[in-house]
Amino acid sequence: MTLTFRIEYVHRQASVCYFAGAGGVTSQTDYTTSVLYPSWRPDLVKSENRIIFVLLFRL
Repeated sequence: MTLTFRIEYVHRQASVCYFAGAGGVTSQTDYTTSVLYPSWRPDLVKSENRIIFVLLFRL
C-alpha cells in the first residue's frame, strides 16, 4: 500500500470578475437568478487563492 500526501497553493486571476467570492453565486432561492430578490447579484471576484490538501492511496 502506498500513501501520498500533497499540499498545493493555487493563485488564479482573470481580467474580469470570474471566480466565486465569499458571498457565493447562489441566491436565497437556490437559483442563480431570482424573481423574489431582483436586486441580488452573485459575488464574483477577479482573483482566487486556494490551499489544497490531498491524500492519495493505492492498494
